[in-house]
Amino acid sequence: MNNNNDIPQQPTYGTPIPTTLSAADVLFEATNEMRHSIASIEGYTKMISLLRTTDNHYTDGILGNIERLHDLRDAIRVYLMETDFLHQEKMIMSFLHERVFDPIMNSPQASSDLKKGIVLTVRALNSLADWQMMDTWTSMASYQDDSKVIQQMQVEGFMDFEKTLSEFQKLFTQDINRPDTT
Repeated sequence: MNNNNDIPQQPTYGTPIPTTLSAADVLFEATNEMRHSIASIEGYTKMISLLRTTDNHYTDGILGNIERLHDLRDAIRVYLMETDFLHQEKMIMSFLHERVFDPIMNSPQASSDLKKGIVLTVRALNSLADWQMMDTWTSMASYQDDSKVIQQMQVEGFMDFEKTLSEFQKLFTQDINRPDTT
């Protein structure tokens, strides 16, 4: 056991969490830790499922649990955005929802495939750090041939992403919060 007053007394199992951390800090750190573990388990499970040609019952079960963990991680990140712990991410996603995603999701003319693509895009963006959100959306909107959802938006006449790209770049594309690569 640790005598540090900042660490609650723990039995021989579990990870001690400093009591000075806020609930939002704990959720943020837990979410980041989950992300790497989920990706690793998912990768191994996909490799196993490719090697097996019959009865993927077990791998299907593991992938189902991974999907639930993805949902939990996403819910925590959205909570952190909505409670303003991840302020920049909240601002980015609010902009994209208002200007691009919500008009499509609320449109009776949008196909179910496009709406599914929007949900997957939002989910992917929600899992990223603010600078990754900026880079990913800028790349998707700038290089439409590389993004199936952007291509589908074009086919169905939803061109709002093009109209808002320069405003998005002015508001959000910046060099802060990027990891140091030197």
